[in-house]
Amino acid sequence: MYIMLNTVHLSLPIGPTTVLLSGPTMTIPLSSLLPRRLRHHWWLRRDAIPWPLWRELREAVPLIGRLDERRSAELRALTTLFLHEKRFSGAHGFEVTDEMRLVVASQACLLILAVESGPPVRRLRWFDGWVEIILYPDSFVTRHEERDDHGLVHTGSRILSGEAWLNGPVLLSWAEAMPGRQPYGEGTNVILHEFAHKLDMQNGVANGMPPLPSRMDRSRWSAAFNAAYADFRRRLESGDPLPLDPYAGESPAEFFAVCTECFFEAPALLCESYLEIYHQLGLFFGQRRECTPVVENTRVQQEGGARPRNQEMWM
Repeated sequence: MYIMLNTVHLSLPIGPTTVLLSGPTMTIPLSSLLPRRLRHHWWLRRDAIPWPLWRELREAVPLIGRLDERRSAELRALTTLFLHEKRFSGAHGFEVTDEMRLVVASQACLLILAVESGPPVRRLRWFDGWVEIILYPDSFVTRHEERDDHGLVHTGSRILSGEAWLNGPVLLSWAEAMPGRQPYGEGTNVILHEFAHKLDMQNGVANGMPPLPSRMDRSRWSAAFNAAYADFRRRLESGDPLPLDPYAGESPAEFFAVCTECFFEAPALLCESYLEIYHQLGLFFGQRRECTPVVENTRVQQEGGARPRNQEMWM
């Protein structure tokens, strides 16, 4: 479902805020004048997301609509700050609207909503080191290079719905990111997938091992993901029915991103298929989701049937 504002016409922040100092041609970033925490306080008091627009978002995006009122208010504040600190642009002249920015930003911030306690600045640091989100109207083509076993470099192209660059932008196809779209089946979400990569990259490389909150045990995370990824690869190579999107078998980084999508969009399926991954992601994201059995979950996934959705339980 696409968000249409029929009665509300209010603008959102469109990127890192600037202030005029001495004329229309000279600007200095507000970040150079105020500490980050004070900027946050200012933005939340003066330029928060309007409540009517936020209510329309909750109706359009089920992941946001299922939050309780307290968590919804926290996410609204976090999303407001994210919109001030990040810049959205459209590829090839594509017009990016307030609604598009809000849909993307709110779901990105859902990942960090409870990853840590304390002020928003602590959580937004999980998305530090980059600024831009680029929206394409549809799937897009990127060129890449690969080195073979003989050291020869081959160039090729790929058709993508999303891509996250280390220390660079997030690229998204709006046609596959808009509310109600799950182009790779129930339980998939291209926004969550690409921003999960951004969390993973906070260690300097995308390898399925993001920085962990202090409440977590690195050895348990590694053991759980190594075992689950090995099992998934075995199923993939044997032609067995798969509980997750086959793309999860591309690398440990993709396995983490696909499991993140499933944790939020179809937690019962992840719980049924890889219980320890479900527990580790619950600890990482700071929330639990009700885990109920899924009957014949692999057959449901293979045939494109509906996966059950569950309500959130926050730590």
